[in-house]
Amino acid sequence: MPKKILLTLVVMMFCAGAFAQTVITGKVVDASGPVVGAAVVEAGTSNGTSTDLDGLFRLTVTGNPTIEISSIGYATQSFAARSVPSVVTLVEDSEFIEETVVVGYGVQKKSNVTGAIASVKSETLQNRSNENVVSSLQGKVAGVQIVSSSGAPGSESSFRIRGYSSTNSSPDPLILVDGLKVRSIDYLDPESVESIEVLKDAASAAIYGSQAGNGVVLVTTKSGSEANTRLFYNNMFSFRNPMENIKMLNAEQFKNYWMETGSISADQFQNADTNWQDVMFETGFQQRHTVGLQGGNNRFSYYVDATYLNNNGIIVGDKDKNERVTGQVNVSYQVKPWVKVGTNVSIERGKMTTVSENASIATGSILGGAYYYDPTTPVVYMNDSELPSDPNFDYRAAEAAGLNPMKDADGHYFGQSFLLTSNLYNPMSMLSIRNSTNWRTNVNGTAYADLTPIKGLTFTSRFGFRLSSNYSKGFTPRYWVHAFQQSTNVSISGSGNNQQYYQWENFANYFKTIGKHDISAMAGMEFASTHYESINAAANGLVNEDERFWYLSYYDPTALSRTMGGSDYSRSNLSFFGRLAYTYANRYNLQASIRSDAYGMSKLSKNNRWGIFPSVSAGWTISNEEFFKNNINRDFFSFLKFRGSWGINGNIDSLGDFTWTNAMSMSGYYNINDTGMVTNANPSTILSNPNLTWEESRQIDFGMDARFFRDRLTLGVDYYSKNTTNMLASIVAPAVSGTSTTYVNRGKINNSGVEIDLNWRDAIGKDFTYSISANLSTVHNMVVESPQGNGRYTPFSWATFDMRGANFFTPIAYLEEGYPMWYIRAFKVKEFDSNGNAVFYSAEELGTDDGRDYAGDGIPDFTYGITVNLAYKNFDLTVFANGVQGVEKFLCAQRPDLPIANVPEFVYNHRWTASNPSDAIFPKPTTNMGYSVDYAGADFWAFDASYFKIKQIQLGYTLPQSLLKKLNIKGLRVYGSIENAFTFTKYPGNDPESMAGTYGANIALDRVSYPSTKNYMFGVNFSF
Repeated sequence: MPKKILLTLVVMMFCAGAFAQTVITGKVVDASGPVVGAAVVEAGTSNGTSTDLDGLFRLTVTGNPTIEISSIGYATQSFAARSVPSVVTLVEDSEFIEETVVVGYGVQKKSNVTGAIASVKSETLQNRSNENVVSSLQGKVAGVQIVSSSGAPGSESSFRIRGYSSTNSSPDPLILVDGLKVRSIDYLDPESVESIEVLKDAASAAIYGSQAGNGVVLVTTKSGSEANTRLFYNNMFSFRNPMENIKMLNAEQFKNYWMETGSISADQFQNADTNWQDVMFETGFQQRHTVGLQGGNNRFSYYVDATYLNNNGIIVGDKDKNERVTGQVNVSYQVKPWVKVGTNVSIERGKMTTVSENASIATGSILGGAYYYDPTTPVVYMNDSELPSDPNFDYRAAEAAGLNPMKDADGHYFGQSFLLTSNLYNPMSMLSIRNSTNWRTNVNGTAYADLTPIKGLTFTSRFGFRLSSNYSKGFTPRYWVHAFQQSTNVSISGSGNNQQYYQWENFANYFKTIGKHDISAMAGMEFASTHYESINAAANGLVNEDERFWYLSYYDPTALSRTMGGSDYSRSNLSFFGRLAYTYANRYNLQASIRSDAYGMSKLSKNNRWGIFPSVSAGWTISNEEFFKNNINRDFFSFLKFRGSWGINGNIDSLGDFTWTNAMSMSGYYNINDTGMVTNANPSTILSNPNLTWEESRQIDFGMDARFFRDRLTLGVDYYSKNTTNMLASIVAPAVSGTSTTYVNRGKINNSGVEIDLNWRDAIGKDFTYSISANLSTVHNMVVESPQGNGRYTPFSWATFDMRGANFFTPIAYLEEGYPMWYIRAFKVKEFDSNGNAVFYSAEELGTDDGRDYAGDGIPDFTYGITVNLAYKNFDLTVFANGVQGVEKFLCAQRPDLPIANVPEFVYNHRWTASNPSDAIFPKPTTNMGYSVDYAGADFWAFDASYFKIKQIQLGYTLPQSLLKKLNIKGLRVYGSIENAFTFTKYPGNDPESMAGTYGANIALDRVSYPSTKNYMFGVNFSF
């Protein structure tokens, strides 16, 4: 018994010691003094505290647990509770400090960067419902705007870096994926991307010379590593509805509006009340599944994934659908200590169906029908008693005559308007006869070898390739809408093209450290070649109209209308480049680069084929100076760097093939004595100009990078000014030349602005972490010299016109000295007369030559974005928003050329009436508005398109590791998200981000294209 008592006492004493509370006190410092806000946490629990202004802490624990002491920018340290020293010295985290960014033909320590480079990591791009990588960057990078002309499945988005600076070509930046130059990155799945670097200033981009005038985007795909071996599966499902629709008139409003003209009677309307947007739009559905394998060892690494995407849009049925399979294969192998080989290959196979968009201009536009069609027309006539008595709409007689009147799947005739008898008809019947499908195959990749013969020297030989193939097919059956809209022939078309692009690069990087001196040098060359071939054919008439025979080989040989065409081109270029960088004591940085480019005869004459593109930049890390270290509180101000750069870039994309010279054009056919069809050859209508050269941009940039509060707060500020000269413009050729136009290098545009990036990240205890990222950028765009000199420049392309009708073509966007590019120039409404007609200011009253004046422009004064990330234990929440301010859009929301089309409700509510003449914005309706140029080009169609959008709200939950380990699972996260959740704007259109096109005069126009969608999404990320 005494032994048992003694044993019990010993156990009790041991337990008392094990569970006794211990108070731990101490001080956390680094090399320069106390660390404020360091987290002191009991490992595996929420029990923790943080250090005060003097770096002191006090924490009570039970027993002898592990204590973790951490702070952002420092390596975490762990101690047993009873062994925590009274003074804990934190060491800077070298991985944090030495973060690298990708630059042209190499990488660079972030601390040594002297240019304006923005880096976006993979976590920013994932778990979004976007089909493409580009859309995921909206609002994430200062100075970068993401634009799109459509919300349709498969539509592309584009980068705009620091404004617009080209009159003739798309302002897309140069894009490289793992060193391969690509036209877009829509073929990449977001899961495959490791990082994206945006080279914004000329010095960073100058290493790419004549292709870098609009900036450079470097995309790095994922690679494997021994430390991150995993098998993963991610899926995502989303439901999509239109964000906002332009509210059109209902049947009663429609009748009232058009009867006010005095020329439309009540018996011309039918008795339905159809909301065509409700009829045409449904809930779309998207799903994405990705499976992959990542890993490696000390010699071999691999990353392999495959993704299936199916995006069925919001138009009823399956005629707006994008379906694709993509794959990524990245492998590398260390053959010898001095030899490494690898390859990165992307594969895409896709199928896409589309519907006609641009409601304001397209003849027979399905989207146009959804907005403008007569709401008094029924979708279908349900029985014979509803059929029209008008002989022009006699469906039974048309069917008896074999004219194929349009029916729905249940055999009901589609309803048709008695008022709209041309251009537009029942959009459901339009949808039933339009059949357009595109198949695409893309194989893009690089293969490389890195040789390191001596320490510090790496020679890289890299071969890149793009192989693409596209095939499109269209079919339109015979149809009878009414006596004024019919086709007695089947039409079928097909086209295909193939493109092969190859690039071969050889370059060497050398790094050497001598005491406090760091020296790096890079030199290399590149050869690139492109070959493109296409063929197309069309015919009217098929032997059999069954869907199995919708191929050109089954066309009717007796059909009179047959066309065939094809083209090909080849181009190549040769480049030499080099870069030299020097750093002293991590304080002073100096870098210079130069590139020389030459292009073949397809782009430039032999007199102008070579171009030189130099740059220089410098940086001063003042926070590494002794006087800064000795006099500045590092707890408050931990890093400060100033940098500046100057450089010249070119824009070869402004030049089309053989723009500089005459050529024979091949078009049409000539029948020689009924024995055969011969293709016509005609002299070009363009006058040659062998002195043409690329556009050139000279840019300066001054920047500052700073970190505060032990790197919790980071700040980046840049000012830039970019002058683009030698702009390519088409002007009227001299009459004696016998040609109509010629291309010249003429004009100058300036873009300038300020960019601000601000980030805060911190933790409260161990369980709660948060970060806030915000950016703001301004753009001041100004035409310094117009291609027309002092005159107003309007390109000849029809796409630059507001063409809402065949009866008038009124230019809306112009290029003129002293104004932003493609500003809106409109007639100004002065008042409304006693009859409700608009009275416009005269040219004399406005002080202009044409009775028009500035009414806004499509380039925002500033753009901004903000992202908030919160995480508590296993829950995470992300809220992302972006916006623009100071931008106007010309809303083409009415078809006045189509009597009697529907109109937006805001026009109806704000029209002139005898009872409300004072608050009117729009005139009284008339049936001849389609012939009124001033009505079509009036300033009441120009609206403020500023907006603020909450783009994403996502809540996720990661299952605890304690549970997953039992299931042998590495990670499992589930999440739900709302995208395009809320939009705050006064703009009356579908979406203030909408534009008729992503460059040129179209940036200020909204032609009511495919609506953007609000997406409700949920998904799972799963890995072993």
